[in-house]
Amino acid sequence: MLMKRLCALRNRRIFPRLRVLILMTYAFIASVTLHANETGNVANTAFPDLASQISELKDELRENPDNAESRYILGILNLQLGAAIAAEKELRRAQRYGWSQQLVLPLLGEALLPQQKYQQILNEIIADSTYPESINAQILGIRGQAELGLNRLVSAEKSLQAGEMADSDALAVLLGQLGVYQEKKDAKAFKVTMTRALMLYPDNPQLLLWQGLSALMHDQIRDAESTFQRVIDHEPVGLSTRWERQARFWLVQVYIRVNELANAESHISRILKVDSDSSLANYLGAIVAFEKGAYDQARNRLVKVLDRHPEMPTARLLLGVTSYEQGSYEQAAYEISSYLVSHPQDSWAQQLLIKSYLQLDDFKRASVVLEGWASRDSENVELAESVALNALYSGKPESAIRYLKTIAPKETSHQVMLASAYLAAGETDQFLEMAAVLSEDLSFGGEYKVIFDALKRKKWFDALDGLQRLPQKLAATVWNLSLTGGLQAQEGNMKEATALFKKALLIHTLGDKRPAGISNPAGLLPNLSQREVLEGDSAKLHRIYTEGGSWEEITNGIGANSPYTYSLWAENPFSQWMRDEGVFSVSIVDSQNKDRQPDADGLGHLIEKPIILRDSRLPPLTVLMALIVIIGLRLLAGMRK
Repeated sequence: MLMKRLCALRNRRIFPRLRVLILMTYAFIASVTLHANETGNVANTAFPDLASQISELKDELRENPDNAESRYILGILNLQLGAAIAAEKELRRAQRYGWSQQLVLPLLGEALLPQQKYQQILNEIIADSTYPESINAQILGIRGQAELGLNRLVSAEKSLQAGEMADSDALAVLLGQLGVYQEKKDAKAFKVTMTRALMLYPDNPQLLLWQGLSALMHDQIRDAESTFQRVIDHEPVGLSTRWERQARFWLVQVYIRVNELANAESHISRILKVDSDSSLANYLGAIVAFEKGAYDQARNRLVKVLDRHPEMPTARLLLGVTSYEQGSYEQAAYEISSYLVSHPQDSWAQQLLIKSYLQLDDFKRASVVLEGWASRDSENVELAESVALNALYSGKPESAIRYLKTIAPKETSHQVMLASAYLAAGETDQFLEMAAVLSEDLSFGGEYKVIFDALKRKKWFDALDGLQRLPQKLAATVWNLSLTGGLQAQEGNMKEATALFKKALLIHTLGDKRPAGISNPAGLLPNLSQREVLEGDSAKLHRIYTEGGSWEEITNGIGANSPYTYSLWAENPFSQWMRDEGVFSVSIVDSQNKDRQPDADGLGHLIEKPIILRDSRLPPLTVLMALIVIIGLRLLAGMRK
């Protein structure tokens, strides 16, 4: 019945602005009714043809730009769609043109929160004894959240306690309480409050996103998936809202995690259809494309990201890995080097850079990276062996001995490499001692027994002949090549020795062409690994990235993605480049592209910067009451005329 009346209103010839108001009122009545009685596609039925209503309201504002009522309504619409900067602009205009202070203040506070204008909230959004308790509760809840943003936990608790006394069901108060419990790590109180909040506001997008994220962090993948999908299903048809985009971004990360790449790509495509320049969508889409082996598509998406945000380190790294996969080793080296400027301790990237140089036969630059890396990681056996082989290739066997002796593992391959270095350096006494030990090693087959017996007797030619007669599979091993190279050096055949050491170095360092760990891209997902990035713990990040790991390990608990971890997000490197309607967003001018501004009313393709997950959507009953007041005023004005 309600929907029939809504549709009928569209065809009636009534005052256009009043028609918009009545439509919005019915829409929110529908929303409240469905909140209480139904589950399902709420917003899709509650907002019939909302885009055309927005367009009509904009046309009216062009004719009468100083109309406080219309500005106020447009501010509400912007909040509903998550456009915080545009909402603030319209609400301030409504305030300036004479709209009710008590109606504007809670909404203005909701618009300022996502922009991290916490001190401004405390200065401007102030409760008053003349305001209704429900409005004061919203104001106090918003102030509590702002105080949390400024790390004033005690003050936040006082504001929220006052807000709870005014109206314990106010959404702003509940959100602030969730933040307090999370900061205090009170999981029990957090869960109780979240359950209560969801009972009161079962379709609130922020609460649902938070619930989905919590499920994701506890490896409840399918619960997270269904919760994020629920957010999408409740958004208006034909409009890409902040909440819908957030849910899609998280779903993409869910599907990457479980390797459902087709599902991930479908959500990425949907976002890119609305905004093809979305940095976060292109970045996540590049990960998906890479995993599918679509390297050209991955490259194209990464280039879009880096054109707008050249400082984004992980995009550089991923482009470097993509270039390596495509055999573009020069570009791989360039991109990885750029990444290492901001992450010089990242041993995984160092290794990939060395591989790129070796693929280019650029042993000089490889040597610089190897030696610099070795000076910082003296206990890495594999690294020491690579450095030693590089030293042997460079004609510096004494350096090779020094590197290999810094660690003394018992592996036969390492011992053979050290023996080869002694041989190449002409230190035959030390070599013979090691040869005697190696000849007793039971892991060698009969062919090697003969070779080491010859070495013990200094029969260099016989040993070399024996090595060259080995089957190809055995002859191509790193330690066999290094031993043969050592014998060639002992015999004075330096050209042959150098070639053998080079081959051993390539096999040892490159191994399989595909960089290890690319089959698990979790380490490149920005928001779920931000703690390791922030703390500079790239070794842990790449260990997780390479070996896999639970979401809980990657995020180190719910606090890593807390909507209230403000200081964490303020320093987050990702917050410098994800400037679209992403996982955490508010509109902002792009410093890399200053002429690209948000639409005047904030309802188009916004350039938004991620900071914190924050609800800008008001409780339907609060908005409904405000709109009923507006309608009454308009009707009275019409009657007087």
